[in-house]
Amino acid sequence: MLIVNPERSVAPADSRRLIHRLADAHCSIKADLPRGENIVYMCSTFVRFTLPHRRPHSNVVQRRDGDRRITFMAPPGIGLPYGKWPRLFLMYLTTQAIRKGSRDIELGSSMKAFMRSLGAASTGGATGSIQAFKEQLARTLSMTITLSTQTSGGAELFNAPVSDTFKISWVAVGNDNSGAKLATIRLGERLFNEILTGAVPLDRRAVHAIQQSPMATDLYAWLTFRVSRSLRASGTAIRWSELREQFGSDYSAQSDFRIAFVSALEQVRLVYPDLKCSALESEFVLFRSRTSVGRKAADHRTGAA
Repeated sequence: MLIVNPERSVAPADSRRLIHRLADAHCSIKADLPRGENIVYMCSTFVRFTLPHRRPHSNVVQRRDGDRRITFMAPPGIGLPYGKWPRLFLMYLTTQAIRKGSRDIELGSSMKAFMRSLGAASTGGATGSIQAFKEQLARTLSMTITLSTQTSGGAELFNAPVSDTFKISWVAVGNDNSGAKLATIRLGERLFNEILTGAVPLDRRAVHAIQQSPMATDLYAWLTFRVSRSLRASGTAIRWSELREQFGSDYSAQSDFRIAFVSALEQVRLVYPDLKCSALESEFVLFRSRTSVGRKAADHRTGAA
């Protein structure tokens, strides 16, 4: 039996829809391996170091993984991206860059069509999805990342804008047949190279089921990335403090982060049935597991791009 414990703030109707999405995805994933269009990609930089889940108080946010640090920076007046939309945007950009082998990405002729391709409905008004979509797209494409490594033997650093240029036509919002291009984006060269050398394959069905939760989306991507690396036969233990530094530093207390992590993990287990892990009081233990998307399937899709 499938059991999920949605966050308390979720309305009953939303909770029922979430449970149905998770159940449908679980059955589909158990029945068929991902292939073709069901395989999408996320740049490993945004898997290891995640964007804020909620609106940040600053235009600068830092994450840490071992001796590597990343800084997300945004221009004043625009702000850093946060929530579900930037994750879906970056996944789309990464997937298109791999499939086309090009830095130049088009989002299509209308916002509604693009939002449908991301598995989201378009609703108007001050609190509708269109307004949030427009704001987060501009925030994501305006962002710059700085990745640095410091050890006793030296230091490395590189700066990478998400996009070198982008042009967005908001006229294309309401008309699927407008003929205008919603957006033409030229990815930053360093980010594009990072995508080609370090993209994590994901199951589109899993992403669609959990995309309303930024934490669940981050956790699913990170787990399928992490199990593809060598793990101890007895399991690899990671302290909660380390995980919080890596992708949960916008939680005011470590206990809050752990609660959010474990709640999201319940969703991830359903869309990643082969995952083997334990969330203990003092640490999270990850065991050897099959990746969410097999290497052969991912390599085949990349080679076809």
